[in-house]
Amino acid sequence: MSNAPFAISPTCYLRKVLPLFIADWWLPIAVLLLVCAAAVFVSVEFFIVMLMIVLMMLPMALALVYFWYVLTLEVGWSIASKSIAIDSNGNITLKFADDRRADVQIPRNEVQSTFIDGNSVMLSLNVRRYTLFVIPKSVFNSDDEINNFCSIYINNKEEITKT
Repeated sequence: MSNAPFAISPTCYLRKVLPLFIADWWLPIAVLLLVCAAAVFVSVEFFIVMLMIVLMMLPMALALVYFWYVLTLEVGWSIASKSIAIDSNGNITLKFADDRRADVQIPRNEVQSTFIDGNSVMLSLNVRRYTLFVIPKSVFNSDDEINNFCSIYINNKEEITKT
């Protein structure tokens, strides 16, 4: 594993979390959309109110949630520039490039599951729902190193999922 500092953007982090959120909440979202679509045929006023909610209130609410989520401590671990080290017990130590931030250790038992997608390895943390620690694949030297890294955490909870 490379010791070069790496980071991801907040937008990239959101692209990783959003599919997990939608996968969990697709049914209530679909039911709400169907109810709204059916109610439009009853009253034109409802259509106007629905447009106001969708075009004005929903983007503002999403922006507030976005900033609240990005400013949480654990999400900051993914988006800040850092290097990582793994000890023999599977604990991850984050050494931040910014000297004002203290080093952080993520214990092995805090890793709930491991996901691999096209360009990153994601560790789901036990802190709160949808909290991921994202590591770009470019940090690893080979696919074998990625598999070895993920196998450390398989014994905890779940298996590797390739998406």
